[in-house]
Amino acid sequence: MKLAVISDLHLGRGDAADPFMHNDEKFNKFLKFLEKNFEKIILLGDIFETLHSPNFSYSKELLKCRAAHPKISKRFFEHKKYVYIYGNHDFVAAASPTVKETLKIKGNGSDILFLHGHQFSWMTSGRNPITESAAWLAGWGRRNNFINLTKSIENKIYYTLGVGINDFKFQKWAINVATKNNANIVVTGHTHSATCKQYENGMYINSGHCSPKNICFINIDTKNLKFGINYNY
Repeated sequence: MKLAVISDLHLGRGDAADPFMHNDEKFNKFLKFLEKNFEKIILLGDIFETLHSPNFSYSKELLKCRAAHPKISKRFFEHKKYVYIYGNHDFVAAASPTVKETLKIKGNGSDILFLHGHQFSWMTSGRNPITESAAWLAGWGRRNNFINLTKSIENKIYYTLGVGINDFKFQKWAINVATKNNANIVVTGHTHSATCKQYENGMYINSGHCSPKNICFINIDTKNLKFGINYNY
């Protein structure tokens, strides 16, 4: 099976706080390319940016995000080729019966585990008022043109509490999670850092991100166990 993996689009409500920043028609052409060339497209979390909600109403924010990007959203929820795995910024999407937390697919002698990766930290693995307040602040800063200031404050909150993502620790954590789930290949999003790295006890892959204005996807051939990072199409 030929798979494509994309993550971290952060589709917002279409205002100044929307981190996506793609032209929707051009991005739809990218999605059509994936649909034409791959049997399944895995959406690996943080597809929508609900945590920038100005009033902490995440279910309503998801509806606003979908309304702001109707053609893209329709593909994700109605096209049979897409498999949606939620992340910490779009956890409310889990209310849909078709949205998953994890997915495991059999390859040629290997099992591949897919999860967003927010489970790595106590700050992002569940509802957390500190995390939600930091995300609200980021959204407020974007709407009021204080992007650099609020981003700096947001980063200080995370790193002061010692929960900034150390990529090596994150990768080792992901490999360990895969091992516990009897998989030897793990694919995550979350860090926005596209990677394919072989470890002694498994392979770690990260799908990078598709925002702001960025294109990145992972291609996986489960039959031949071939993997690639793509920044264009």
